[in-house]
Amino acid sequence: MFPGGTKKSAIEVQLYFAKIFGCLIVEHNIPIDLRAFSTAIITESAHPHLYLSFILRPEAANRKEAAITPIHAVMRNGVPVFASWYYRLGGLIVDVVYSIDSEFMNIVKNYFHPHISKKLVRLGSFKTNR
Repeated sequence: MFPGGTKKSAIEVQLYFAKIFGCLIVEHNIPIDLRAFSTAIITESAHPHLYLSFILRPEAANRKEAAITPIHAVMRNGVPVFASWYYRLGGLIVDVVYSIDSEFMNIVKNYFHPHISKKLVRLGSFKTNR
């Protein structure tokens, strides 16, 4: 997907979604600490708790529309430990997940993170991600 600087490009893709996520957190007053988001963006490094899954919906490939869903969060003791939302552009959906609790990452599949992913990104589906 990224000839040459694969690792740098993977971080840049993740940071694109980190910026949107940070704006959504502020806009909707979600109590997620923004320090890790701002540090990742300022230092151009991967956010440690942000994961992406790319899902193709071929039946929607020709639709010329974009959408962002609301953020859904799981709270423990008043602190969000897991939050997710979808970014949809035509037939591509990006499932954006913030998780500080590994329990949640054990039940989802095909997620991408620049520090743990290889050069290949496995496409998810709604069946394999949940």
